[in-house]
Amino acid sequence: AYNDSWPLEPGYNERKDLYNLYHLLNHLNLFGHGYGASVDRVLARYGQ
Repeated sequence: AYNDSWPLEPGYNERKDLYNLYHLLNHLNLFGHGYGASVDRVLARYGQ
């Protein structure tokens, strides 16, 4: 499968929320406070 051809780099699972932060912030901007808790969770995890 995919992982056999292109394995994820070590530590990916620890970084994936950070990679997703841009998209969460964009959705917060476009669609409002419904994404605020998700943004807060990522920021808290990575130390605002």
